[in-house]
Amino acid sequence: MDTTELKQLLEQAGFQLQPILEESLQDLPFSEDDMAIMTEVGFPVAAAPGPILFAQGVHPEEGAVLRRLSDEFAQFSTISMAKMIWVFARDGAGNVFWIHTMSGHQITMKDEAHNTNRYVNDSLSSFMQSLLVFRQFQLKYADAETQDAKAIMAAAGVDAVATLKAALETIDAEAFSDEDNFWNFTINSHA
Repeated sequence: MDTTELKQLLEQAGFQLQPILEESLQDLPFSEDDMAIMTEVGFPVAAAPGPILFAQGVHPEEGAVLRRLSDEFAQFSTISMAKMIWVFARDGAGNVFWIHTMSGHQITMKDEAHNTNRYVNDSLSSFMQSLLVFRQFQLKYADAETQDAKAIMAAAGVDAVATLKAALETIDAEAFSDEDNFWNFTINSHA
């Protein structure tokens, strides 16, 4: 899916998108694909499940949209690898989502409540596509204001949740290869 199509589908699903200015990303180690998504598509302000609040919606007055993991959390400041991990979103529970630019631009979530890192998706593109599929599911079975995954899945029922899981697995099979991975955990713990 190219960036134009992704942007159109996200907007049709009711996401308010905020692109990042290319100048603010200069000299940062993002892939061309990641840069295109950030500058041409943008991030939603917020998205279920969660809600996930993207950088502009969390602290827009504080400057940089993307922050290094080493700057976000003191316990990571001495880990040199953390300088290549860029936080771009946070949920209401204080968990952060990041892009790891040294591992194929994988998306990971730091789950504070369970003290673990959860694999989310293999790329920013597949993450945005997964958010789109979840949003379409949300709008079909709940409404745009329902952010809680448990409420959304309860409204949908078991068969619809199985269909959602299959759709997400088609985008990124790795997201369901381990019970602790973000999408697998989110769906199975709330279904």
